[in-house]
Amino acid sequence: MFGPAFLHAAALLIVAVVSGWMAAVAFARPHVPGGRAFGWMNVAMGWWCLTGALHAVPQGPDVRLLWAKMQLAGIAAVPPLWLVFAANYARAPWTRIRATRRVLGIVGILMVATAATNAQHHLYWAGVTQAGDRVVYHHGPLFWAAVVWDYGLIGA
Repeated sequence: MFGPAFLHAAALLIVAVVSGWMAAVAFARPHVPGGRAFGWMNVAMGWWCLTGALHAVPQGPDVRLLWAKMQLAGIAAVPPLWLVFAANYARAPWTRIRATRRVLGIVGILMVATAATNAQHHLYWAGVTQAGDRVVYHHGPLFWAAVVWDYGLIGA
């Protein structure tokens, strides 16, 4: 009755709800160092999990690709928000420099834009194929650049 796709989607929905609750708690405490960034990071994680749950439900590759593109907004936002949260919590002075925060945001926006326009250039996903109930993404160079960027931010 409850297959792996259902359990996967259910777990992601639970995490999305928990992330929403954590965001609400963080926004209710604006005086805590890093609180706003932590709140927005949880909003991004909630979006990532919600769209991931919808992506996990067996459906055609075109619909799943749409969910993957929408999911990318959360995926692109979590690493820079994690870095800003950690730096704000540690009271690092660079977090007060607006240009630095803008660069972090612009790179995320470019990641989402390249995935959204992938049909024109195939640089984010070189191809998407159906394999039974699964969709297989063949990653392009912009995907790997995003991976390096995201893990670099998390590592920092």
